[in-house]
Amino acid sequence: MASEASTKMYRIGEGPYALNEDDSAVDPVAFREALMNDAEKLKHIERDEELAKALLGEDTGTMQEALKKVMAIAKQQREQDDHSDMNSTDIMRARCTVPRDPTVLYQGMLKAGLQYGPSFRLLSQVWIPEALDKEQRAGGGLGAGE
Repeated sequence: MASEASTKMYRIGEGPYALNEDDSAVDPVAFREALMNDAEKLKHIERDEELAKALLGEDTGTMQEALKKVMAIAKQQREQDDHSDMNSTDIMRARCTVPRDPTVLYQGMLKAGLQYGPSFRLLSQVWIPEALDKEQRAGGGLGAGE
């Protein structure tokens, strides 16, 4: 009988790859079966003999502990990637696509206790990320037209 995972591709955290809050598998048997039926994931797992033994072996406890470690490493890598984006002005600039009125920006700074006189107001163009714009609009923060 073909498993559900062999007919549909799932990402980690979905379907048979569903995870508990502690990053252990909700259904370890279904998780292992899905891994074994996913040629792409299996190829990556089998590169590390110890990992393959832990994730694909019969010991559910060992599998769960290995899965938690793998998820912790992946989470740490994502955090490092997110942090490295903040070190690249080009990446930051590319993500800022929504224009803001610099006057409104300086008014916001004044409300926060930062006073910039006219001779120190050097910003003529201000752009913010779209996600921040949506967040500000949803929360009643500064809008593009304010």
